[in-house]
Amino acid sequence: MEHDPHTMSVTGHVAELRGRLLKIAIILTAGTVAAAAYSKEIFVLLQRPLNYALPESARFIALSPLEGWIVYIKIAFVAAIFATAPLWFYQIWAFAAPALVKKEQKSVFAASIASALCFVAGGLFGYFAVLPTGFHYLVAIYDKTNVALYPQMNWYLSFILRALFAFGIVFETPIILVLLSRFGVVSVTQLRRARRYVIVGIFIFSAVITPGPDVFSQIAVAVPLVLFYEIGIVAAQLCIRR
Repeated sequence: MEHDPHTMSVTGHVAELRGRLLKIAIILTAGTVAAAAYSKEIFVLLQRPLNYALPESARFIALSPLEGWIVYIKIAFVAAIFATAPLWFYQIWAFAAPALVKKEQKSVFAASIASALCFVAGGLFGYFAVLPTGFHYLVAIYDKTNVALYPQMNWYLSFILRALFAFGIVFETPIILVLLSRFGVVSVTQLRRARRYVIVGIFIFSAVITPGPDVFSQIAVAVPLVLFYEIGIVAAQLCIRR
């Protein structure tokens, strides 16, 4: 049942939110079930950024018989999040659509696709550009020592998923800035004035999020973030002019 956004009560908004959340849950559940058959193959792909840095004798280990099952279930769920991103992003945007005018409502689908693409692109950027180099420096610490590194399955999965999600959210920066300016939370002038402080914060954030202490990894994260911030300012200005 469609609700009139101009007459919808608080109860109506709650019902609408509940319906959207239920659809997201169904989407993610179906995606998880579909991805479960490929969990092992996906975990092999997730191992690659660290495998490139590990010596040939190194192996991943599990500390309990159930650890493998737990890891594969987590992998299936996360794979569903990335694979179905356009669908559940659309549900989020569709919930916000009644607060927009008709012309803006037409852009809901495009905004959901853009959000999903940015999210997935951020994860891929971290996977291919940042994590391999960061792991190389982390593993190099054990060179010429008697320490053997055997990563635990569950620990590694948690670590790499946090990193991929962080990169995915970071790549949403332009869209977030457009929304903040569109709804009057901040102005384009304020975004420009805050540029120098944001850049400092970006480099601090990059130093925290990268797995290795090397400057290259930190710069590889910081430069795209600065570019996204500038793109967000431009996009916000264009949105206001329209």
